[in-house]
Amino acid sequence: STSSISDKTMSEMEVDLNQSFEFKHILEGDETLEPVTGAGLVGLENLGNSCYMNSVLQVMFSTPELERRYFGNANLLFESSQENPEEDMITQLAKVAVALSSDRYLDKSVADKNLEGLFTRPRPRMFKKLIGRNHPEFSTGGQQDAMEFYQHLLDQILKAERVGSSRWSEPPYLTSDLFKLELEERLEDTQSKQVQYRKRLDNVLPIFITTDAAVNKEVVEEYEMRKQKRAKLQETGGAEDQEEIEPVQLEVPFEACLKHFFRQREIADFTSPVTKEKGTALTSLRISSFPKYLVLQMMRFQFADDWTPVKLDVLVEAPERLEIERYRGVGIQEGELELPENTASAPPAIVPDAAIVAQLTEMGFSENGAKRAAVATKNAGTEEGMNWVLEHMNDADFNNPIVEQATPEAPSKPAINREHVSNLEAMGFTATQAEAALGATDGNIERAADWLFARMDNLDQAIAELKNANQQAQDQSAEQDLNGLSDGKGNYELLGFISHIGKHTQVGHYVAHVKKSGKWILYNDDHVAITKNPPRDLGYLYMYRRLD
Repeated sequence: STSSISDKTMSEMEVDLNQSFEFKHILEGDETLEPVTGAGLVGLENLGNSCYMNSVLQVMFSTPELERRYFGNANLLFESSQENPEEDMITQLAKVAVALSSDRYLDKSVADKNLEGLFTRPRPRMFKKLIGRNHPEFSTGGQQDAMEFYQHLLDQILKAERVGSSRWSEPPYLTSDLFKLELEERLEDTQSKQVQYRKRLDNVLPIFITTDAAVNKEVVEEYEMRKQKRAKLQETGGAEDQEEIEPVQLEVPFEACLKHFFRQREIADFTSPVTKEKGTALTSLRISSFPKYLVLQMMRFQFADDWTPVKLDVLVEAPERLEIERYRGVGIQEGELELPENTASAPPAIVPDAAIVAQLTEMGFSENGAKRAAVATKNAGTEEGMNWVLEHMNDADFNNPIVEQATPEAPSKPAINREHVSNLEAMGFTATQAEAALGATDGNIERAADWLFARMDNLDQAIAELKNANQQAQDQSAEQDLNGLSDGKGNYELLGFISHIGKHTQVGHYVAHVKKSGKWILYNDDHVAITKNPPRDLGYLYMYRRLD
């Protein structure tokens, strides 16, 4: 993981971080917070660098849909569990839901005034073992990236719910659909003025922090000068009587970061499919389907000049209400002409995703290297592209342009050769049987004959199953981009967010803040308290709920 964190525990970190601005700001170190407990106010014990997991679970299970699906149906799910419940992801998710949404694991004999540290704390060891099984990072005891775990968790829930959908009495739906958004990329060839629209699905919106838009640069520069002056005085022993300088961070408006993400970008060295000449193209992103829950990732982890990962020391205050309907994608407009898809001078078969390329170049990588990363990872995402770059940045051709080639046509079944059909009919098979066999063997007559003779005992049934499988594949292919999308107005309210404490990606600690019954609650592993000043300006992952 590019943001993997070492095995340092929270208690060890306190020595290093207790005086830091970030530590005080996120955990309100200067305030005495009021501990709380009860149903929905249950912390999770840190199993050793498991704060990333604890924080993601607290935010995810604060959604009424997950609570209803796994806590509301817990008894039903337990009754239908496998023989080995520790191997059953749905059972383990239900156990987590029961732990977080009820007071089952709380010691009710403890007086309210003695809540701090004296109640039984859930220890999700079985869940952690199962969710991390066979994963190169989450199966270890090291600290990990909360965003990567969020996506891994959704993926594992999706797999479990597809297999175990019959275990719910309610109409089936997939939890991952609640977080699924559809992005629309518009590409305009500046030579022909023709356009192309592409769509892709994602479950997180990566927001790059534009430090150039900071509103207090002069104040920060003054602070840095005072800090340097104090450091020189300390070297000569003359700063003992001076007061500690209060840290000052760059302040970047959230709206500036949002506009930066949705801005129009220019792509250099673009070969026009129309004019066949090199020029430029313009690209921009919009959201064509707004999910029930929108997750934003503030890109706080970037790269220094020596390519080491560092964390931006910047404040970006996320709003409690987010209105982004103005960034809705509506597809091709009246008067626009579409770029031709298949031409001899079209871009490579896998077109580098402009958003991924832009985000990687903003981190300091070359444009050609960013394009190579996007193509190599099949536009899987910025994190995947960044990992690829770190592994291949020393390749001799890393900064070379991608060699353009003709775009191959989409794979399709070859046309049925009528002569082959006639030859198979001469062997005693019907035209329907011959066509089915040729379709299953890519038109190869020898393989088709073998396919038919091997299924002589149940040939009609085999052909029926083949047709059914082909139809299901076509249906799935046609619906995969639309299935599960829950669109609505792009107006949201902040439900919760996850913050990272630490100056570098190799060390740190995660905590979660969730709004419940009008109050912001801090979940710091097994410590749960009402927070007076939730640090919305230092979050790493933000979860917004659509206002329907």
